[in-house]
Amino acid sequence: MCKSLLVAAAVLGLVCTSAASPARADDAPKQGFLGVALNTEKEGVVIGNVLKDSPADKAGLKAGDEIVKVNDTEVKDVDTLLKTVKGFKPGDKVTIKIKRDGKEQEVKATLGEAPKDE
Repeated sequence: MCKSLLVAAAVLGLVCTSAASPARADDAPKQGFLGVALNTEKEGVVIGNVLKDSPADKAGLKAGDEIVKVNDTEVKDVDTLLKTVKGFKPGDKVTIKIKRDGKEQEVKATLGEAPKDE
């Protein structure tokens, strides 16, 4: 359960810091934000939940979609997806290839900025 929580938090763009090395959110470099939580109990990189009004929601991604590719990067595992999305900045446009109901299709998303932790 902890692993899936950490994966979901990372993909949603949340940042954890330790008390030994506090960091202010304003100091952190801006990273791309898609707004999905992943279902780690399924094989592949499968969306478990889409955050309402997130870039993923606006692009039409749905729970159950399997993310296969982001731009030219094949997504074989969660780490690849995390590194790929974090490599972009808010406002960057990406093409995401997904499998939905056994068929591949592409959607375009404009990445956003992670919501501020209040």
